[in-house]
Amino acid sequence: MRVFYDRLTDDADREWLFKTVSTLLKEQFKESMDGLFANLAAQENAKIREEDLRSLMFGDYMDTDALPEDRVYLEVSSLDSFYNVVGVCLEEYNNTHKNGMNLVIFRYVLEHLSRICRILRQPGGNALLVGVGGSGRQSLTRLATAMAGYNLFQPEISKNYGMAEWREDVKSVLNAAGGQGKTTVFLITDTQIKEEAFLEDIDALLNSGEVPNLFASDEKAEIMEAWPDDALMRVANKFLEEADIEDKEKEEVVNICKSFHQSVRELSERFLGQLGRHNYVTPTSYLELINSFKNLLQKKQDETMKAKRRYVVGLEKLAFAASQVSGMQKELEELQPQLVVSAAENEKMLVVIEKESKEVEQTSEKVKADEAVANESASQAQALKDDCEAQLAEAIPALELAIAALNTLKVRERDTHTHRKHRERKREIVRLY
Repeated sequence: MRVFYDRLTDDADREWLFKTVSTLLKEQFKESMDGLFANLAAQENAKIREEDLRSLMFGDYMDTDALPEDRVYLEVSSLDSFYNVVGVCLEEYNNTHKNGMNLVIFRYVLEHLSRICRILRQPGGNALLVGVGGSGRQSLTRLATAMAGYNLFQPEISKNYGMAEWREDVKSVLNAAGGQGKTTVFLITDTQIKEEAFLEDIDALLNSGEVPNLFASDEKAEIMEAWPDDALMRVANKFLEEADIEDKEKEEVVNICKSFHQSVRELSERFLGQLGRHNYVTPTSYLELINSFKNLLQKKQDETMKAKRRYVVGLEKLAFAASQVSGMQKELEELQPQLVVSAAENEKMLVVIEKESKEVEQTSEKVKADEAVANESASQAQALKDDCEAQLAEAIPALELAIAALNTLKVRERDTHTHRKHRERKREIVRLY
């Protein structure tokens, strides 16, 4: 809501975003706006309105005693606490600056102050504050800068202020921010923009972080070679803040990188004095040194973690095998009595098998003898069969002749019988007549 809602200027767009977020919360996260932001409701158990979400603020400014790099970005739990924090910061600002600010703090001020603080704490954060004169744009920016622990620069425009003075002011800001590592807020109002070229330089700063042809070659060389110790340490700490090493080791690495950079710079000066040749030791070289260390550290840590994972997997497999062996050993111990009983039963079974084997052998010999007798009887039966078949072969022709003769006699007898029956029939006919 704060990141997108605060950018909208049309009430209809804001209402649409509020309803869309409410719908997505219910559909995708199964949550209701009323439940999540119950603490912001105007009354207990009341529905959350768009107006109530004005009290929803986030920032890292509530812990005023913490260093900027140690602060935590959290939701502002109480507007009363925020009032107290802003009051303390405003009083401190007035005590440390010649031009104090007589501000009246109310909810509208807190909302815009929170937005400016959030923008300033983002890397490269920038904002265009639009409002009528006297609405507090400059005052809130100054207060937010002080709350963030940053330096503020605002050009002093005079009658003769021109492009040359503007470029010098821009150089001063960049030297402070980039060369000395001081986090700086550049504040400029619409009345201070005397030439359109000012806007072109601001646009270049916002897009690329630099103004083309701002520094001469000798100025660049001087800047590159003149990073102070605190800048070297801050840069190294910034680039190594995510490195996975102990704080003590990180501190030693920062000192080593700084020592390397400074020793190379000293050697480059000797090189220039003896041979008359330049060797520029630039911030880029310093950053490359730090990045080389980070890459090498990451590579070695990855190799170590890979070896560790293999070692752990090996240990897990050994532990699994040991547990399996232990289980099998336990099973064997439990089966030992059964094995003894089975061995005794096997011995008894072997005795029985040996006895039965002898009986089987005797029976086998008897069967072989009977088989020999049966084979002899079969041979005799086969011989008898062959003899019978031979005699049968000799008797078959005579049998066939006898059958043929018998058939002939049957035909004759049938013809005689037929003739006899015919004569008897004729006799019967004659009788009838």
